[in-house]
Amino acid sequence: MTKSLHIVVMLGGPSAEREVSLRSGAAVAKALRSLGHNVTEIDPKDEWTLPPATHVVYLALHGTYGEDGTVQAELDRIGVPYTGCDSASSRIAFDKVLTKQRCIEKGVPTPKFAVIRSARDPWPKEMTPPCVLKPVHQGSSVGLYFIDRVEQFAPAVEEDLKYDNELLLEERIVGLETTV
Repeated sequence: MTKSLHIVVMLGGPSAEREVSLRSGAAVAKALRSLGHNVTEIDPKDEWTLPPATHVVYLALHGTYGEDGTVQAELDRIGVPYTGCDSASSRIAFDKVLTKQRCIEKGVPTPKFAVIRSARDPWPKEMTPPCVLKPVHQGSSVGLYFIDRVEQFAPAVEEDLKYDNELLLEERIVGLETTV
């Protein structure tokens, strides 16, 4: 048996994906307890403080704050190890446009795209449906719209601007999708 650790599971948080995070975090906490670890669950919806003698933080947060590098930067600042990527990598990976730009810089092919910043932005001339519209700074399950006709664009933009002030319109690639 390995040494029992004091693990803080951060779950919930202030994002639009709060409910998913509460469920997945509770499952992680249960699994860690079943392995004999001392687990504290913290919901950083507002202010939070780690208990003394925390060995590691398991980040079960989804969406903004938990995946965008914010909580990672705070944990770096106080010197507590955590699961997942560092704050800079998290910030880049969470920003869909920055991620695409890094991929393009490194020669990784990506679908054609346009950035939308206003409900008054017209349909981009270089794009042809089918496309996907999504907020740039939200998790993958928030504000996802499949645009099969140009007429669907304006209402979807109007709705997605409630989540973010920057949207990504991307050529839709049809094929098998897998999640790991």
